[in-house]
Amino acid sequence: MILAEIARNHSLSTYEQLVYRFVIIPRTREGLLEVKERESWMDKNPDWGRGRIDPFNPVKFRYLQQPKDGTIGNSDMMPLWNLGAREGGNRAFHWDGLNTTLKEVVISSAIGDGSAMRWADRDIAKWDNTDRRDQSSLRRIQDYISHLQPPKYPLPTDAALSAKGAAVYKMHCANCHEPGGERTGTVVPVDEVGTDRHRLDMWTKASADAYNGYTSRYPWKLTHFQKTDGYLSVSMEGLWLRGPYLHNGSVPTLADLMLPAAERPKQFWRGYDLLDPVKVGFVSEGPEAEAMGSRFDTSAPGNGNEGHEYGAALSPDEKRSLLEYLKTL
Repeated sequence: MILAEIARNHSLSTYEQLVYRFVIIPRTREGLLEVKERESWMDKNPDWGRGRIDPFNPVKFRYLQQPKDGTIGNSDMMPLWNLGAREGGNRAFHWDGLNTTLKEVVISSAIGDGSAMRWADRDIAKWDNTDRRDQSSLRRIQDYISHLQPPKYPLPTDAALSAKGAAVYKMHCANCHEPGGERTGTVVPVDEVGTDRHRLDMWTKASADAYNGYTSRYPWKLTHFQKTDGYLSVSMEGLWLRGPYLHNGSVPTLADLMLPAAERPKQFWRGYDLLDPVKVGFVSEGPEAEAMGSRFDTSAPGNGNEGHEYGAALSPDEKRSLLEYLKTL
């Protein structure tokens, strides 16, 4: 069947047909079955859905040889804007702050996504090379995401209402989310923020220790992986484009995030790219959203939409003005 399909689009010589029949196709089949077996732990976990991934369980099990522990690490994809502003002090990266250096984040991401260690070793050796013709590819990636700025909100905003919202933001949000804020870029304990803890529990101290030891035989090292007790309080560049919200993408819009958790949507559709200019985020219900998106059920393990109720006590006018200001970040 495969050879017949190939023949519809490309003419193979007799030799090529034999190679495909007895070498390429059988080995491809074997490789796919190996991947199916290796990743069978995913079958028991909730689907990621559009725009999400379990970024570290595959690393734990495949590279770090940690036991398959049934944990769920499903997370929203993190934006890569202006990451260089997080460097220094006690700032951290990833949703739970599991590493504190952007260089190690870039290197470990390449490893986790399948880069050969032999290639990584050669590329990292070029890290400080100033010759543009022979620069490190990973260093170029770090430089790019260190300074990349988010796009501006594409629709008109109410300047007067936004100015009122700026005052609300400064009083209620800036300490944790404004660049330079006392808690911005730091880990807030999960018992305080109250959000779904599955992603946090997925990353163990044993995993952090294993990653720090993974490069022990190389001249460069990974040394800053850690186990934390909560989630990162992120700066909010391009917030209008980051929905759905929270680390697991369990709240469709910013207006929903300002509700008590019990009043937030229990199910919605994520993946539709039509902006919601009123609630701020993306349209997450209706026939178009259903056709374009994937259903998100907050009752599934790892999908909880609880916690971060800091805006629930604001008045309706404060919420409306704050939403208008948040469009401008």
